[in-house]
Amino acid sequence: MKKYLILPILLMALSLCFLSACDGSNPPSSDRGSESVSSGSSDNTDSGNSSSNGNTDATPKPCSKHTFGEWETVKESNCGTQGEKRRSCTLCGHPQTSSLPKQGEHSYGDPGKCLVCGNAMDENFLFTKNADGESYSFGYAGTASSVTVPATYNEMPVTALVDYAFADSYTLKSVRLPDSIVAIGTGAFAHCTSLTSVNTPSSLKTIGSEAFSGCDALTSFKLPEGIERIEYGTFMNSGLKSVSLPKSLTYIGEDAFNSCTALTSVKIPSSVSMMESGAFSACRALKEVTIENGSKLKEIPRNAFSSNQSLNKVTIGEGVEVIGSGAFSSTLRLGTLSLPSTLKSMGEKAFYNCADSLNIKYNGTMSDWEKIEDASPDNWVREDITVVNIYVNM
Repeated sequence: MKKYLILPILLMALSLCFLSACDGSNPPSSDRGSESVSSGSSDNTDSGNSSSNGNTDATPKPCSKHTFGEWETVKESNCGTQGEKRRSCTLCGHPQTSSLPKQGEHSYGDPGKCLVCGNAMDENFLFTKNADGESYSFGYAGTASSVTVPATYNEMPVTALVDYAFADSYTLKSVRLPDSIVAIGTGAFAHCTSLTSVNTPSSLKTIGSEAFSGCDALTSFKLPEGIERIEYGTFMNSGLKSVSLPKSLTYIGEDAFNSCTALTSVKIPSSVSMMESGAFSACRALKEVTIENGSKLKEIPRNAFSSNQSLNKVTIGEGVEVIGSGAFSSTLRLGTLSLPSTLKSMGEKAFYNCADSLNIKYNGTMSDWEKIEDASPDNWVREDITVVNIYVNM
């Protein structure tokens, strides 16, 4: 009997051992405990407490408001070139960049190095001492697409561009002039067909004849206050679409804007007292011409605005006394014309070949009109054109 009791007792003991091993509340070893700590660390990271457990791999969440650290220079500024600085948010690392102002313009010494930044001077820079012995003029003999003219040389100001300084430079696209420049020489940029940008410092006073002639890509140019004269052919055959004439201007030379085929409108300030022939002729896109009231320009010269096939509106302000022969001839779309009461003479064929019907608004009386020399339309329009006069003062 005893041997039959031993077997059930052994089976019961084995069952108790098995149940004890499967009880998760009593981990059997220290390895199990270490796994539990690691898992707890992971839970802390998810709750945003990465700094307490040393976990550096987590990606910071973007800040609702950045807190930036100190600026760090990543690119030094130089003469004529801006630098760059950078800083980052101390919470999320978001970067921010900003420019550093340039140090100024290059100032070259006789050895050919900039006295400010130490950079070597372009070997194609040419300097000529002016007659005053206290300044220089600048010329260029290279093929660069962009040139910055230095403000000084040998501790003396660079005040002018020599005649033909950049002429026939087909690769030149932009030129920056320093504030010391007062004069641009004859033909300085003539036939620079790729030129698109030239700044005009407020110091600029004179521009030579044909200075920008043939600059096909130059579409706009701002003439600063202080300019008094535009010489012969200064912008002839250029790509100008717009030009602003300053109130300091007194003289517009012969063919100054001749064949500017993209120019669309012109306003002549009242300060202009003299204009030469052909000043704005053959500007085929020109649609509107205005001469300001109170004009000092007593005579519009012959062919001044001739062969402008798109011209459809002309306003001539008070002050003008003479319209020269052929001044507006071959302006095929011209149908609206305003004339001043100060007008005394109309030149032969002044408006020849204009639109089939020309409406004239005359700022005077019918009696005043009859006193104008050659007032009869037979003298200044084609005979088959209908002329309608509207008198402001009856």
